[in-house]
Amino acid sequence: MALCNLCNRNISLTKENVFRIHTTSKDSKVLCDNAGKPAPDWFVQWKAKQVLLGDNYREYLQSEHWKELSAETKRLAGERCQVCNSESKLHVHHRTYERKGRELQSDVIALCENCHELFHSNQNFDPRKTCRWTLESDGLLEMDIWEAGCGGSWEFETGDPKENGMNFCPFCGFELEQVPASTSDIFDEED
Repeated sequence: MALCNLCNRNISLTKENVFRIHTTSKDSKVLCDNAGKPAPDWFVQWKAKQVLLGDNYREYLQSEHWKELSAETKRLAGERCQVCNSESKLHVHHRTYERKGRELQSDVIALCENCHELFHSNQNFDPRKTCRWTLESDGLLEMDIWEAGCGGSWEFETGDPKENGMNFCPFCGFELEQVPASTSDIFDEED
């Protein structure tokens, strides 16, 4: 059942997540404009997640298995966020629910509260995608400036993103891929 956003009635969906034919109210003979149309994407995603996770997901997060996996994930991450390297309150985030209850270490990631919110706000997150980071400094500055493929930039006093513990882009949430600039990009041919 899904709540129709036009007539506010709970309407069952077909297997294809389309609203069944329905009227604007129980007493009406006027068809609702949503009748026969696809359910909103947010509802389809929520429904799929409910089916995948089941009703006992909150209970699962209290299980000994999850507590051990969570503690090990944080330990392996050096008690730091795997995106921004922060030591603030860490969460363990599922990158996939494919093996819920028998997760591989690669199925989860340690994130600070801010980065965890970023991952959840990015509805189109795909852990197989990467964000390409390119060194943009000219060698004259005290800081190295790295430009993210998604449009952000980050400065490091020493080292590159990976050497500073960043594995994921804090702007888009995708896995970080470093692309060092070639010397011809940094210096003019005449220098």
